[in-house]
Amino acid sequence: LLLLVSSLQLSAQTHNALDFDGVDDRVTVANASALLVGGTGATMSCWFYPRNAAPGFPNFDGIIGFRNESDLDFYLLQLTATTVEARIRFGFTDFYTIEGGPIQLNAWNHAALVHDGNTLSLYINGTLAGSSTAPGAFTNATSMFQIGNLTYQINEFTLDGRADEVGLWKRALSQAEIQCLIGGSADLADPDLVLFYRCDQGIAGGDNTSIASLTDATGN
Repeated sequence: LLLLVSSLQLSAQTHNALDFDGVDDRVTVANASALLVGGTGATMSCWFYPRNAAPGFPNFDGIIGFRNESDLDFYLLQLTATTVEARIRFGFTDFYTIEGGPIQLNAWNHAALVHDGNTLSLYINGTLAGSSTAPGAFTNATSMFQIGNLTYQINEFTLDGRADEVGLWKRALSQAEIQCLIGGSADLADPDLVLFYRCDQGIAGGDNTSIASLTDATGN
């Protein structure tokens, strides 16, 4: 069940959003990792509104990203009430993790995870929250991208909260570009923007159970 709700909050987050129940709601994009192969880097960003005050295994809240625990991780999840975990992986033992924040419960936060080929950087509300040396490039072309969930072995880390303005690029965005996302929206003419979900379908606050797919504004 994906329910669109109206949201009037900070900065550019003034539109509708997807509301996830923390039980079985999710968006999946099959083989989306193929869109990143051959890029000069990668960035994903979103607005998210977390409601889980006590996340912990197996009740972590997946926000967005890829996760197969083998040769491709690139994700954001709510790790604690005030922090997120960000990870990139190129092989079973070749992975890099950042924990950063702060995030605020029951409020809109903006997150961006950026990889430039050598460094992984996490931005929360436009501010660098952490970074790690992370040399590597994506080669997996068959992994799914998820919104509102991350699959870990037999566990589903489903989001109790909302997500909006979800974007994926095949290059590293600069901090200035990330701050522009907070103040506005993605440039749909950017050739490196490979997925962008405005999450504005349906009737705000209404019953949208008949809607089973989400529109990608890039047309991919």
